[in-house]
Amino acid sequence: MYRLKLYSTMALTLALFIGITTLAIVFIGQYLGIGLYTAVTLAILFNLFQWILAPKIIESIYRVKPIDETQEPRLHRILASLSNKYRIKKAKLMIADIDAPNAFAYGSIFGEKKVAVTRGLLNRLNYDEVEAVLGHELGHITHRDVSIMMGLSLLPTIFYLLWRYSLYGMLFSGYGGRDDRDSSGAIWLAIGAASLIFYILLNLILLGFSRLREYYADLAAATKVDNGPRKLMRALIKISEYRPTKKSGSMSYGGFKALLISDPDTTINISDPYNIDAAIEDISRKKLSLSDRLMELFSTHPNLINRIKRLKELESNE
Repeated sequence: MYRLKLYSTMALTLALFIGITTLAIVFIGQYLGIGLYTAVTLAILFNLFQWILAPKIIESIYRVKPIDETQEPRLHRILASLSNKYRIKKAKLMIADIDAPNAFAYGSIFGEKKVAVTRGLLNRLNYDEVEAVLGHELGHITHRDVSIMMGLSLLPTIFYLLWRYSLYGMLFSGYGGRDDRDSSGAIWLAIGAASLIFYILLNLILLGFSRLREYYADLAAATKVDNGPRKLMRALIKISEYRPTKKSGSMSYGGFKALLISDPDTTINISDPYNIDAAIEDISRKKLSLSDRLMELFSTHPNLINRIKRLKELESNE
């Protein structure tokens, strides 16, 4: 039943994105003098192109490369065992050469699926916790939401860039008479306003879907990994308490932050970093404030308190 709900949500999200994107390109195309059929064709080609291109962009942003089995034999065995439990082909194991602990699943819509862990994750988590993280990422693969998120993650950013570009268009529009400048400026104003509206609308839809799919991936890991809820809770807290040092620096995660297991821009404070189980109990007793709830609406990931509470419920029902 839970998969039916997830797949229905994915189908609705995909339909909304394609419909809104097509409407946006048609609307903007009219101001730029592009015909209806040409605009619709461009919209279709644009969606297909960014789906194909997304995996290469991800690998470039996160500096991803394959992990040889001789380098991490235990990690490969864990992934193979989990893949058997999920009854899927073993994903290609990758490593992202960044210090922040995180992980993500990605791949082309028709081709090979890949699971990447960061170097920081392997340094910070033990193998039991990494197993839960891999279980979470395989949940995304078995739910088939990876390709949808990869494709859709680009779209809001592109409309944001178009909005920024239209601002320059308004500043430097027209070199003829005053009427020409006014007309050109009005066109760029309309394009900019439309782009900003479409950016906000697409982003809110994407954020809501992104949070939902994280809950389902948590559920998958909790049920497929032995003692999954506890292992995943420990992993999430260790990931969320990480703060980049001056030496490690920070990086921009681009439009693909939603693919990560945890929001890299959100950190938590725990009283005793050496007692993660005590931190789990402490966090599970907390309540979200109104500001927390509002911030969650604009986040790619559910609030950690909500994730821990749900995993605690799953653990108590085991």
